[in-house]
Amino acid sequence: MPKTRKLGIQKQVRKKQKSKRRGRGKDEVPFLLKSMLNDVHLRTYNQEFADNGNPSLVSHILQYLPKASVIIALQKPELTNKIKIAEKALDNFITENRPIHAHYEEVSTKLSNLYKEKEELEKTIGHSKLGKEFNKLKTQHKELVSNKSILNKSQASLVSLRLNSIRYGSLRKEFNKLDALNKEIEKLKKISLTARDEQLKAYRQEHKLVKILGDLESELEDLRTRERMLK
Repeated sequence: MPKTRKLGIQKQVRKKQKSKRRGRGKDEVPFLLKSMLNDVHLRTYNQEFADNGNPSLVSHILQYLPKASVIIALQKPELTNKIKIAEKALDNFITENRPIHAHYEEVSTKLSNLYKEKEELEKTIGHSKLGKEFNKLKTQHKELVSNKSILNKSQASLVSLRLNSIRYGSLRKEFNKLDALNKEIEKLKKISLTARDEQLKAYRQEHKLVKILGDLESELEDLRTRERMLK
């Protein structure tokens, strides 16, 4: 029996301690204010603060502190205004950067069309009789050059002459067009890389603005939730 009583007392003490730590629910602000006053009084006068006035000093101070509902009511219009500003900033940014995205799409489309044209031209050359001979001689020339014997070098020179006669003779028009396409492709590739970098930079900035707007909207929703809980 004595042990039971002792444990009961310990439970009551622990409950009181927990109540103090939590700030006693609805009385959290007065409790914290009183604790702060007590701490200051102890440090200054080396004795606990006694709030025996009528009304008490704590209640007198609390009269001048705005209620949570008042604070929320003041914060909501400010947040709503910030959201409007953030939405406008995002809309303006998207509108201003449309030419960047359009430019990248335009360059990408042109580049894709050039690759298709090049592929078709290479097929046309490759399927022709001279084109097949050219490709065969090209492979043969590569093998001869890789072998460093004098005989192979001599044969490679003869093959090279035949390649040039085809390249700058019967298929000159086709190969010149292929060269022009390759040059245009290389030029557009550089432009495309720059356009892509500009587009990625714009997307990163857009994501930042979207995040700012999302954070503000979440903050406003939290504020509305707190407002509903106070009612």
